[in-house]
Amino acid sequence: MDSKGDLQALQDFLQQHAEEVKSLQSIIRRAASSKKDSDQQALHQQLSVFNTQVQKLQEKVNAVKKDETSEAKEETKEKQSSQKKDKKQRNFSPEEQENAYQLKASMMPQVHSQTKMLQAELMLYNRRNELRSLRKHHQVSYNRETNLSAATTLHVISMYEKKAREAERRADSLQAELDKANGGTGTQSKPMSGPIRAEKNQSFLSPAKVEELAKKNQILVDESQDQKREIQRLKKENSELFLKVKHSSEERNHAMSQLSTSEMARRDLLTRFQRQKAQHDRLSKSLTRQSADWIEARKQRDQEEEELRWRQVGHAAPHGAHGRTFSHPVPRNVDQPRNMFPVTAYAQPSAA
Repeated sequence: MDSKGDLQALQDFLQQHAEEVKSLQSIIRRAASSKKDSDQQALHQQLSVFNTQVQKLQEKVNAVKKDETSEAKEETKEKQSSQKKDKKQRNFSPEEQENAYQLKASMMPQVHSQTKMLQAELMLYNRRNELRSLRKHHQVSYNRETNLSAATTLHVISMYEKKAREAERRADSLQAELDKANGGTGTQSKPMSGPIRAEKNQSFLSPAKVEELAKKNQILVDESQDQKREIQRLKKENSELFLKVKHSSEERNHAMSQLSTSEMARRDLLTRFQRQKAQHDRLSKSLTRQSADWIEARKQRDQEEEELRWRQVGHAAPHGAHGRTFSHPVPRNVDQPRNMFPVTAYAQPSAA
C-alpha cells in the first residue's frame, strides 16, 4: 500500500511538473517578445523554481526506487515464482498488445518533444540576449564616436578662435605702434582694422576640416544603418531557423514513434513466430511418432494374420504340388511402399 501511495504521489508530482513546464514555456515566449526587465526577472525566478522542482523530483524518484528495491529484496522465492507463473499465464490479445505499444509510442515522444521545445526556446532566448548585447555595444560605440567627433570639432574650433584672437591682438598692437610712428595721423588705421574686425565673428574652421568631419559623420550613420539592417536580417533568419527546427523535431518525433511501434510489432511477431514454430515442431514429432506406431502395428497385424493363415493350413496331397507352387502370388511390400508420402503431407488433399 505504501508503494502504491508513493507511486500515486510521484504521478501527481509529474503532472504538476508538466504544468510548470508549460507555464515556463509561456513565460519564455513572453520574455522573448517583450523587452521588460520584470519579465526577465520573472523568467529567472521561474527557472530557479523549476531547478528546485527538478531536484525534488529526482529525490522522489530515488526514494521510490530505493523503496521498490527494498521491497523486492524482502519478497520470498515463492512469491517470485508465483509472479513468474502469473506472467507466463498472462497472455494478452494482439489487439491489446498493439494498443499498449501505440500508447507507449505516443507517450514517449511527448516528454522528448517538450524537452526539445524548451531547449530550442532557451537557445532562442540566449540568441536574443546576444543580439541585444551586440546592438547595445554598437550603439555605445556609435555614441562614443559621435561624442569624440563633436569634442574634436569643438576643440579645433576653439583652438582656431584662440589663434585668431591672438592674431587680432597682435595686429592691433602693430597698428598702434604704426600710428605712433606716423605721428598720430591715423590715415591707414581704418582700412587695416576693418577686415580684421569684420572677420572676428566668422568661423575659423577650414573647409577641408568641415568636409572631413561631414564625411566621417556620414560614414558613422551608414555603418549604423548597416548594423540595423544586419540585426533585422539576423532576427528574420533566427525565426526561420526556429521554425525549421520545430518542424524537423516534430517530423523526427513522428518517425521515432512509428519506428518504436514497428519495433514492438516486430518483436511481437517474432515471439508469435517462435511459438508457432515450436508448436509446428511438436506436431511434426507427434506425426512422425504416430506414423512409426502405425507401421509397427501394421507389421504386427500382418504377422498375426500370416500366423493364423499358416495355422489353418491342413494336409495337402502330393499330387499337383508343382502346379500349386507357381499358383501363389508374390508377396508385395505393403509395409514400406516405394512412393510413400512424407508425414507432413498426410493431411493435404493432394496426398490422397
